[in-house]
Amino acid sequence: MPTPPSLFGLAAFFASILCSPIGLSQSLPGPQVSSASPAPAKATAAVDFGNSRSLTTKIRQGSSQLIGLQPNQIVNVSLKVSPSKVGHIITLQPLDGGRVIGTTSQCVVGADGTFGFKFQAGPNPGVSQISIRDGSEEIGLPFWVLNTQDAQRNPPVLTPENSNL
Repeated sequence: MPTPPSLFGLAAFFASILCSPIGLSQSLPGPQVSSASPAPAKATAAVDFGNSRSLTTKIRQGSSQLIGLQPNQIVNVSLKVSPSKVGHIITLQPLDGGRVIGTTSQCVVGADGTFGFKFQAGPNPGVSQISIRDGSEEIGLPFWVLNTQDAQRNPPVLTPENSNL
Protein backbone atom coordinates (compact mmCIF):
# COMPACT_ATOMS: atom_id res chain seq x y z
CA MET A 1 0.00 0.00 0.00
CA PRO A 2 1.54 3.34 -0.97
CA THR A 3 2.31 5.80 1.81
CA PRO A 4 0.23 8.98 1.64
CA PRO A 5 2.35 11.98 0.62
CA SER A 6 1.84 13.80 3.91
CA LEU A 7 3.13 10.86 5.96
CA PHE A 8 6.01 10.27 3.54
CA GLY A 9 7.01 13.93 3.74
CA LEU A 10 6.90 13.85 7.54
CA ALA A 11 8.96 10.65 7.64
CA ALA A 12 11.54 12.15 5.27
CA PHE A 13 11.74 15.29 7.38
CA PHE A 14 12.42 13.35 10.60
CA ALA A 15 14.89 11.04 8.84
CA SER A 16 16.83 14.05 7.56
CA ILE A 17 17.01 15.48 11.08
CA LEU A 18 17.89 12.24 12.83
CA CYS A 19 20.35 10.99 10.24
CA SER A 20 22.22 14.16 9.33
CA PRO A 21 25.74 14.31 10.74
CA ILE A 22 26.66 17.17 12.99
CA GLY A 23 30.07 18.48 12.04
CA LEU A 24 32.51 20.01 14.48
CA SER A 25 31.89 23.45 13.06
CA GLN A 26 28.13 23.20 13.58
CA SER A 27 26.61 24.11 16.91
CA LEU A 28 23.51 22.74 18.51
CA PRO A 29 20.66 25.15 19.11
CA GLY A 30 20.55 26.74 22.56
CA PRO A 31 17.87 26.06 25.12
CA GLN A 32 14.38 27.12 24.23
CA VAL A 33 13.06 29.97 26.35
CA SER A 34 9.36 29.84 26.94
CA SER A 35 7.45 33.08 26.96
CA ALA A 36 4.67 31.42 28.96
CA SER A 37 4.32 32.56 32.54
CA PRO A 38 5.34 30.06 35.24
CA ALA A 39 2.77 27.70 36.69
CA PRO A 40 0.87 29.13 39.64
CA ALA A 41 2.35 28.40 43.04
CA LYS A 42 0.69 25.60 45.01
CA ALA A 43 2.35 26.83 48.21
CA THR A 44 5.05 29.13 49.48
CA ALA A 45 7.69 27.69 51.81
CA ALA A 46 9.66 29.84 54.24
CA VAL A 47 12.72 28.08 55.66
CA ASP A 48 14.32 29.55 58.79
CA PHE A 49 17.95 28.46 59.21
CA GLY A 50 18.40 30.32 62.52
CA ASN A 51 20.76 33.22 63.23
CA SER A 52 18.48 35.59 61.23
CA ARG A 53 19.06 33.53 58.06
CA SER A 54 16.07 32.42 55.99
CA LEU A 55 14.74 31.99 52.48
CA THR A 56 11.38 31.77 50.78
CA THR A 57 10.56 29.68 47.72
CA LYS A 58 7.44 28.88 45.73
CA ILE A 59 6.31 25.32 45.20
CA ARG A 60 5.14 24.97 41.60
CA GLN A 61 4.09 21.86 39.71
CA GLY A 62 4.40 19.82 42.89
CA SER A 63 7.91 20.78 44.00
CA SER A 64 10.34 23.61 44.61
CA GLN A 65 14.00 24.11 43.82
CA LEU A 66 16.50 22.20 45.95
CA ILE A 67 17.20 23.84 49.31
CA GLY A 68 20.72 23.30 50.65
CA LEU A 69 21.25 22.13 54.23
CA GLN A 70 24.32 21.19 56.22
CA PRO A 71 24.49 17.58 57.48
CA ASN A 72 22.21 17.14 60.55
CA GLN A 73 21.05 20.78 60.31
CA ILE A 74 17.67 21.62 61.87
CA VAL A 75 15.42 24.17 60.13
CA ASN A 76 11.97 25.56 60.84
CA VAL A 77 9.66 25.31 57.83
CA SER A 78 6.44 27.28 57.38
CA LEU A 79 4.17 26.68 54.41
CA LYS A 80 1.41 28.97 53.19
CA VAL A 81 -1.24 27.22 51.14
CA SER A 82 -4.56 28.13 49.56
CA PRO A 83 -7.20 29.53 51.95
CA SER A 84 -9.42 26.64 50.80
CA LYS A 85 -7.10 24.31 52.78
CA VAL A 86 -7.86 25.90 56.19
CA GLY A 87 -8.60 23.14 58.71
CA HIS A 88 -7.20 20.36 56.50
CA ILE A 89 -4.96 17.75 58.10
CA ILE A 90 -1.58 17.62 56.37
CA THR A 91 0.62 14.52 56.56
CA LEU A 92 4.41 14.94 56.49
CA GLN A 93 6.70 12.11 55.43
CA PRO A 94 10.48 12.34 54.99
CA LEU A 95 11.34 10.18 51.98
CA ASP A 96 15.13 10.04 51.73
CA GLY A 97 16.43 10.48 55.24
CA GLY A 98 16.13 13.27 57.72
CA ARG A 99 13.23 13.56 60.12
CA VAL A 100 10.38 15.77 61.20
CA ILE A 101 10.99 16.67 64.85
CA GLY A 102 8.93 18.12 67.67
CA THR A 103 5.55 17.15 66.22
CA THR A 104 3.68 14.15 65.00
CA SER A 105 3.71 13.52 61.27
CA GLN A 106 0.53 15.57 60.90
CA CYS A 107 -0.24 19.30 60.98
CA VAL A 108 -3.46 21.25 60.67
CA VAL A 109 -3.67 24.23 58.31
CA GLY A 110 -4.40 27.28 60.45
CA ALA A 111 -6.96 30.04 59.84
CA ASP A 112 -4.25 32.08 58.10
CA GLY A 113 -3.55 29.25 55.60
CA THR A 114 -0.21 28.27 57.16
CA PHE A 115 1.29 25.32 59.00
CA GLY A 116 4.80 24.62 60.16
CA PHE A 117 7.23 21.98 61.33
CA LYS A 118 10.89 21.40 62.20
CA PHE A 119 13.02 19.27 59.92
CA GLN A 120 16.42 17.77 60.63
CA ALA A 121 18.59 16.80 57.67
CA GLY A 122 20.32 13.45 57.67
CA PRO A 123 24.09 13.06 58.04
CA ASN A 124 24.86 11.99 54.47
CA PRO A 125 25.09 14.19 51.35
CA GLY A 126 22.29 13.92 48.83
CA VAL A 127 18.58 14.50 48.36
CA SER A 128 16.35 14.57 51.42
CA GLN A 129 12.81 15.44 50.43
CA ILE A 130 9.59 15.66 52.38
CA SER A 131 6.25 14.52 51.03
CA ILE A 132 3.49 16.90 52.11
CA ARG A 133 0.05 15.35 51.61
CA ASP A 134 -3.48 16.67 51.85
CA GLY A 135 -5.54 13.57 51.15
CA SER A 136 -4.63 12.49 47.62
CA GLU A 137 -2.86 15.78 46.79
CA GLU A 138 0.89 15.83 47.29
CA ILE A 139 3.62 18.42 47.06
CA GLY A 140 7.29 17.92 47.74
CA LEU A 141 9.84 20.01 49.55
CA PRO A 142 13.27 18.87 48.34
CA PHE A 143 16.33 19.52 50.47
CA TRP A 144 19.89 18.69 49.48
CA VAL A 145 22.29 17.75 52.26
CA LEU A 146 25.49 19.45 51.16
CA ASN A 147 28.69 17.51 50.57
CA THR A 148 31.06 19.41 52.84
CA GLN A 149 34.06 17.34 51.72
CA ASP A 150 33.66 17.93 47.97
CA ALA A 151 31.51 20.97 47.15
CA GLN A 152 31.77 20.28 43.40
CA ARG A 153 29.47 17.29 43.90
CA ASN A 154 26.64 19.55 45.04
CA PRO A 155 24.03 20.67 42.50
CA PRO A 156 22.84 24.29 42.46
CA VAL A 157 20.77 24.82 45.63
CA LEU A 158 18.91 27.62 47.33
CA THR A 159 20.57 28.90 50.49
CA PRO A 160 20.06 32.07 52.53
CA GLU A 161 23.11 33.46 50.73
CA ASN A 162 21.96 32.31 47.28
CA SER A 163 18.17 32.47 47.01
CA ASN A 164 18.03 33.34 43.29
CA LEU A 165 18.72 30.34 41.08
